[in-house]
Amino acid sequence: MIKSTKEEKQPKVEIKPMVVSSLANENFKLIQDVATTERKQGGKMLNVSFNFFKMYEKSELHLKEFFTVQEQAKMKNFGKEQYLQAILNNPETNQKRQLTNAHFDKFANLVLINSLGKNRDEFHKNHKDEYDVLRQASPVILWWIENNKWIDYDKNKNPFTESNDQTPTRIKIQYDYFKQFGNEYDKNPYLKNFYLKTNMGVNYTGTFRGDVGMLELAKFSYKSTIEQNTAGDSKIENVATIFTDMTTKLKSNSNITKGDTGVAPQTRQKEINAIKLHIEESINMLVKSNTKESKKAIFDIYQVLAELMGTDEMNSYLKTICKNKSVKFEFNPLINNKPFNIEQGVSNIYKYISNI
Repeated sequence: MIKSTKEEKQPKVEIKPMVVSSLANENFKLIQDVATTERKQGGKMLNVSFNFFKMYEKSELHLKEFFTVQEQAKMKNFGKEQYLQAILNNPETNQKRQLTNAHFDKFANLVLINSLGKNRDEFHKNHKDEYDVLRQASPVILWWIENNKWIDYDKNKNPFTESNDQTPTRIKIQYDYFKQFGNEYDKNPYLKNFYLKTNMGVNYTGTFRGDVGMLELAKFSYKSTIEQNTAGDSKIENVATIFTDMTTKLKSNSNITKGDTGVAPQTRQKEINAIKLHIEESINMLVKSNTKESKKAIFDIYQVLAELMGTDEMNSYLKTICKNKSVKFEFNPLINNKPFNIEQGVSNIYKYISNI
């Protein structure tokens, strides 16, 4: 069979224009307005943070308000740099604190409101939305004060990229800030979380919000090394974040309700039940983990409890349950049928066991 040399004509497909309703057009216009507003708001948040940094430079940021009156009395000769270090570092260990939302809220509440010359109670009552702005900016402000040397300022001391209605304002940070945590991409959590591998070596530019924005970078920098290195694993990150935040909140509000009148007993019982449930759930999580680390944690908890059970206070309480008030209690562990004095400390019991 002889093939035709002529091209066979394909049937012409008629493309009909999509009919868009006036409501759809109106809605898209509204969406564009919202997007433009969001871009502008992000730029304003960066400028709010920048202005607070400039207030810090001029010693107009009241960092001492972060501390109690008693703590301030011990810091009466502190300058702004020393106050900053006291906020960022644990004075007992001289190590960098792991800052959480509780810290950022405290900074906004005690430092930022005061630095604006506002009464805190009045501000919370009449300026709730404004306080939310301060609370969101708080991590970025702290990061900026601590890391200003890494900001990529231009000759006019401007730290931002040019912007318009279609292009958001971005902060510029030198690549060396990220490089200081390691040269290898896969071993540097800052590069893995805020850079594409193909962009290594290029200075960072970021909007205020977004997965790789300035707010996320600031919060990330104040996480523990474990949280940073497991940031890709949302389950591990969430567990660490939840318990870190809870611990911080408990430390700032650690008093169980006292008193035996009114609703005090009922309130106290609810608080104790909640604490007991939290401890039980935490231990259950360690048991389910079934790892070397979790088993060591359980053993450490046992050591703390055994030591507490041996106190005079607990012995007195237990005697109230017994008919025989002369009964004696012993909660030290038996190792090879010999009692080990738990009060010697967990490090010693580990050493003792390892030498058996």
